[in-house]
Amino acid sequence: MSNVHYPILFTYRDILAGNGFVAGIEVRGRYLMAEEGEERVWIYGVNPGGLSAGGHSQKEATSAFREAYRETLFDIAGEAKTFEELSSAVSHFVNDENSYYHAEWWDAVALVRSGKIDLEWLDKKKAESELQVTVVKLSLQEEQPDIAERPAPSQNQSDNLAQAA
Repeated sequence: MSNVHYPILFTYRDILAGNGFVAGIEVRGRYLMAEEGEERVWIYGVNPGGLSAGGHSQKEATSAFREAYRETLFDIAGEAKTFEELSSAVSHFVNDENSYYHAEWWDAVALVRSGKIDLEWLDKKKAESELQVTVVKLSLQEEQPDIAERPAPSQNQSDNLAQAA
């Protein structure tokens, strides 16, 4: 199997505990999915450009990329002292573009448009769709004094998708 690259647009929505606040985050970004060899798929972040993850299938690689993304958000929340710092850091993270994979992504878009790559398994959206980072404050301790525990980054948890019984 030769290497095949797919240009992917994604939307992730997360709720994140910060230092005394809870934030809702929506990101519309880009990554390049690369099938490399018989049983290896890699995802290279374009926006955000600092991430990559791999797996033995598209689903496994996508899950690994999503988890790396969430873990990065958790790290950002742990370092941000205020909502404003969190919002700024998330925007910086997402808008940090990987220029190499950005060019590869547009090359893959051209192949899709020419019909040389088939993406019938995905809904379509214009490649020119704008990136978007939205960070909104969902609560503040001062506004909700009946909350038993003040929101804190230590409350952010990764999903545990499978466990043996």
